[in-house]
Amino acid sequence: MFGLFAPRPPLETLEQAWIERRLGDVARQFGPERLGLGDAPAEGQLKPSEAMGGTRSTEDVDRLFARLVDRLGPAPVTPTLAWYDGDAHLSTDKNAIPVPRSAIADPPTLGAALVRGACRRMHFGEGEADLRAVDLVATALGCGLFLCLADAPEAAAPGDRGLTSREIGYALALLWHVRQEAGGASSDPPWLGELRGDAAAAVTGGLKYLRKAGDARFTAASLRDSSPPTEAAVRKELHHKRPARRLAAVWDAAQLPDRESRTPGVESATLLGLLETLHDREPAVRAASAEALGRLCPNAAADRETWDRVLLGLIGATEDTLAAVRAAALRGLAAAPDLGEAEAAREELDRVVLAGLAARTPAVRSAAAAVATRLPPVPAEAGGLREEPFAPAVLKALVGALVRCDDAEAAGHVATLRALHPDPAALAEERVDDDELLSRVLDALGDAPLAAPEPEPEPVGAAE
Repeated sequence: MFGLFAPRPPLETLEQAWIERRLGDVARQFGPERLGLGDAPAEGQLKPSEAMGGTRSTEDVDRLFARLVDRLGPAPVTPTLAWYDGDAHLSTDKNAIPVPRSAIADPPTLGAALVRGACRRMHFGEGEADLRAVDLVATALGCGLFLCLADAPEAAAPGDRGLTSREIGYALALLWHVRQEAGGASSDPPWLGELRGDAAAAVTGGLKYLRKAGDARFTAASLRDSSPPTEAAVRKELHHKRPARRLAAVWDAAQLPDRESRTPGVESATLLGLLETLHDREPAVRAASAEALGRLCPNAAADRETWDRVLLGLIGATEDTLAAVRAAALRGLAAAPDLGEAEAAREELDRVVLAGLAARTPAVRSAAAAVATRLPPVPAEAGGLREEPFAPAVLKALVGALVRCDDAEAAGHVATLRALHPDPAALAEERVDDDELLSRVLDALGDAPLAAPEPEPEPVGAAE
């Protein structure tokens, strides 16, 4: 009953956990003082109303850009702007941000693009950068208000997106709350009126939540610890009352083997804690735990008892009521070592793989196919090898993907069939009755990659 009056987080668990955890990483990378969270007074967020006033020419934008670079710096790289007209962008300077002159007509979108472009070049190097990480660093360094004035750019690939205005708003609330917490104040930020309605609501809602709950992962106290959490601290966090804290702890556990000066693997107590979180009431925690267990599972020879428990836990998680958790459990199984040695659980593994290949959700089918490639054929009773049990089910999934024109899923099933069956084309000719479908399956199984659908011809006289 009293839970009805508990403060409600302003974001979904996955979003909240990512923001709080990654802000801690940013603070460790740049230092609290650089984020304006140290003992010495520091500048807050740069206000667009002051920095962008009268942006009507390239010279105005150049001055704005200089202020943005100054706020985001110092950095090893100092980016520049490369102005162009129409499609005539000819600059080859990797540190130059191409800007069409027509962009001046939309200052909010231009300002957000300049912040993202400058932050990427100054702090993320030449490699591919997570757009969300770019946005979060820019927000932490004082340019987050610009990002809230425009919609996030369209994702270049599935899962590759920038932060939404609500997510940036919560990050701004966290930063302001930590600054106020350190100073013993509780006033609202002076730049709140600069934001769009959705971002402003996220800031006010976030501050209300943080002041009432007081248990965010990113706090003034957490800034005093410059190192990632220890394995013992991670295990303790797995039982925190807030789902966002538990989810962040699962991510921490998954990265334990990556730390320097550590021997490979994690303690069995950590794995047992993750097995418990497979039954967490929060779906995001269950899904993350399943994938973490697959990554952290020890070799069968190193710790057979723990290896058995992890496999059985993941098999059980494939029965979860949510498809996202089932897919994560199958991905965990696919990542687990020595899967072919699970003789006692082979019937169960076959069952969950076949059920996954017949699932309605593409992510579940693809994850089940990945497990299928890890399981060797079982010896028949009369000697020799039993017929591969998964190839017909993968072929059926391939046919379904081709009917739906889902080339990405179809390509995955083609690769799986080639790994499972010595002659996928013969299997298709045996089992696919429809001539047209058979032709499409055989084309997909050929050496040539799946052809992208040709665009429809544009009608004569269409507008340019």
